[in-house]
Amino acid sequence: MRIEELQAGDVLLYSSRTLIGKMIRKLDGTEVTHAGIALGNENVGEALMVGKPGIHSNPISTSFQGTDWVAVHRLLDRKLNRQPIMDVADRYIAQGNRYAYAEILLVATICLTRKLNLQDSLLGRIAWGTMNKANQYIATLTAHGKEPMICSEFVFRCYDEADDADDDPYSLEINSQSGTMTRRMSSRRMRRRGYSAPAANSAPNVHPESLLGKMVQQPQRLERATMAAAPGVAPADQISDAELHSLIEAYVDGPRLVRGMAATAAPEVSQQEIEEAAANYAASLLISDQVRYGAPMSGSPASRVVAAVADFVTPGDLLKSSSLVSVGRVS
Repeated sequence: MRIEELQAGDVLLYSSRTLIGKMIRKLDGTEVTHAGIALGNENVGEALMVGKPGIHSNPISTSFQGTDWVAVHRLLDRKLNRQPIMDVADRYIAQGNRYAYAEILLVATICLTRKLNLQDSLLGRIAWGTMNKANQYIATLTAHGKEPMICSEFVFRCYDEADDADDDPYSLEINSQSGTMTRRMSSRRMRRRGYSAPAANSAPNVHPESLLGKMVQQPQRLERATMAAAPGVAPADQISDAELHSLIEAYVDGPRLVRGMAATAAPEVSQQEIEEAAANYAASLLISDQVRYGAPMSGSPASRVVAAVADFVTPGDLLKSSSLVSVGRVS
């Protein structure tokens, strides 16, 4: 389709060529790695990590650079007034410098909430290193008064927060980790409606056999990490950027022999160390959520962490949403 055919409120889903983009596709089982929302007048609202970090309006010509193609998805109900969606987008863009995004957060949260084969020594070390990096990144953001916002989370929030009604026509159906479509409610919206944190074992975006899913079933480690975590305190860096890059490159692009050599060369990481990194990352997400809203929701630490990751929606989740219909690709 042509750029001129885009409509305000269209969901834009990008297939990028970056190494981290390839990792996101591999872990999330999807073709897309980034998300934005069409604002009209050939501009895009999106969360960025380079140039002007934060949530901003950018020309389509700039936004589409470095992508093979961009899929365009539109609300199933074509007659629905999209102005409430655009009002939420404008609100976030107006305070865009308050937020920050890095692809490492998306990869780390996939590692935390999805069922992955972490017995694979190479993937296990990548998950451990990624969550430690993301944990440090969030601590640094908190110390500087910024909040993390994943690119697809921004798009999801624009739709979910457009209307607070029970029969809200804007909220998107998102494929849960059990394979069924479910309406997801953002953390902000839950707070506006006065809800307490949801039951820890009811989060549709947390697979019961994921790292977080197992912690929810046995929450002692998560509770200890939450009690020990301190706002704005960055943990020691336990893996270099260069090492993490080489491990991801071997996992994504390397043939079996290269992957095996990379796994052998990398220092061994135990399952306990991976689970500890996951608990620390979950605690960082919880602290960031409390900083964002000023007070925690009521409930156990496990339930509050689940509320904190309620907004975690991947670009692939948006691609599969039954609330949106594909109207073409821009390449």
